[in-house]
Amino acid sequence: MKNKIIFLDIDGVLRTVTDINFNKRSIGNLNNLIRKTNAKIVITSTWKNEKGLSYVKEILENQGLKGDIIDETPHFTLIHPDYGELNIPRGMEIKCWLEKNTKMEFLDGEPVVNFIENYVILDDHSDMLIEQNEHFIKIDPTKGFDGRYMKRAIEILNKENYETVI
Repeated sequence: MKNKIIFLDIDGVLRTVTDINFNKRSIGNLNNLIRKTNAKIVITSTWKNEKGLSYVKEILENQGLKGDIIDETPHFTLIHPDYGELNIPRGMEIKCWLEKNTKMEFLDGEPVVNFIENYVILDDHSDMLIEQNEHFIKIDPTKGFDGRYMKRAIEILNKENYETVI
């Protein structure tokens, strides 16, 4: 089974730094992206850590999001004796999610490989891994997910002849 995944941050992508409300244009562009690519959403935002995935789903659905939110990335922190809590880059959380969700299963005795056909990362921060650069769109947090970002995301997700991404 092949899947296309949108790794989605919320603040700076669907809510701009100039407005605490959700940006309707950004939600509409995300809906268009989902419709044109059949991609599923994995939440990367810190909202998942603070409020839980079910809360995030409910809020986004109430804001008009039409896509399937299928999961969240894990959240990792390290505790350093001198510096306290240190966050692991979001790109590592995404890499771990990709590795965990790419696997071989058996259906009626036949092997079936579930893999990610392609993915895009929508985030206003750039703590991604070098190998994720071609999948990463750094969103301007003053504008949110606008039309030019949507076009680039469609290109990334609909890129053909792409091999397993991990």
